[in-house]
Amino acid sequence: MSPNFSRRRFIKGIGGAAAAASFPDVLRVVLADSPPQSAPRVRAIVFWEDGFPQVDGCGVVRSVLQAALGSFDVSYLSERELIEQLTIDRCELLITPYGSAFPKRAWPAIRAFLRAGGNLLNLGGSPFVVPVVRAGSQWRTEERQTAYHKQLGITQSFPVEASAVSSYRAANHFSRDNLKDNNGQSLTRDFTADKVFELYVRFTSSSLVPDESGSDGPREAALYPLVFGMNREQRPIAAPIIQIDRLQGEFAGGRWLFANFSGRISAAVTGQLAQLAAQSVIEFRVRTEFACCRAGETPQFTIDLHRPRGDLRTLIHDDCHLEVRTGAGQLVSQLTIPLKTESARATGSGKAKELTQLEPGLYRVEARLTVAGSAAHELTYTSGFWVYDAKLLRSGKP
Repeated sequence: MSPNFSRRRFIKGIGGAAAAASFPDVLRVVLADSPPQSAPRVRAIVFWEDGFPQVDGCGVVRSVLQAALGSFDVSYLSERELIEQLTIDRCELLITPYGSAFPKRAWPAIRAFLRAGGNLLNLGGSPFVVPVVRAGSQWRTEERQTAYHKQLGITQSFPVEASAVSSYRAANHFSRDNLKDNNGQSLTRDFTADKVFELYVRFTSSSLVPDESGSDGPREAALYPLVFGMNREQRPIAAPIIQIDRLQGEFAGGRWLFANFSGRISAAVTGQLAQLAAQSVIEFRVRTEFACCRAGETPQFTIDLHRPRGDLRTLIHDDCHLEVRTGAGQLVSQLTIPLKTESARATGSGKAKELTQLEPGLYRVEARLTVAGSAAHELTYTSGFWVYDAKLLRSGKP
């Protein structure tokens, strides 16, 4: 390769050509679509049977669910009705409020719903640990077992006594999704945990090297703690509320939220978790062309959006908005990037043309994108880049 035409210049040229080719189509897609005038309410199914036992539960009663799900179109179904009616085309969210206990006869229907990309909210305990069967007019619990939740990639759970937790705090993976009430107050204290059940997961079902024992495989899911339990030294030792996003594989498209503790949970927290679970999975990423920019180079950003269940054309009507800030938080640029949207993926690319004379140092990139539909919400993503600082590097010592 010519010394005047470096690998860096080659990559920049290819990226610019791809962006130039895609922009006319992007603009047409964005202008052709318009958001619906009104969105339907999220449809949720709650498994509910009077007298059904709670095991490691959160003391959830019918009135708590009714207060929490006021904005949903809710159906409370018995075991028999659940078996007959639980399908992905009838609801966006399944809620199981009995902790570790679940109706054994309905397991094939629950598993089929999750395999189709259905969303789940389980309140209390470890999910699908204690099968419950009807014995005449009564309900009978079977022994605790791992056979059912292992089919979901949850191999085991381990109890953590809540007495070791001195406080709870939001995990801040998704700052806009932190649990808050209508007045913006944190809800991390609006539940009481007696025992937290930490899940051990395995989120790959195949090996990259099939004949090699211990080979890793493609990542099929991502787990995010939403709340941390902190010990007296303010170290996280438990995660009583977690979110699992199924990105590919057998359960692709589903979002599972677990309040994996025994104790008490309020209607406010339950409602927040239901809203979050109903959003389904959208993987949102923002990347810079290079992690490090040289003096005079213009940062270029690439947007990638992936929804395993498709239908992105009906959900994405707006452009992606980016803000670039210094390490101290000072805003230095704002730009809007239009997206080229297909069924399951949307992409876009753009440059901050005014950012050619940036001072050396670290810069933060914050992206926002509005998702329409019955579970309308805003996606956020934070990335960054570094402007080469020769003086800083020269000041280092070997």
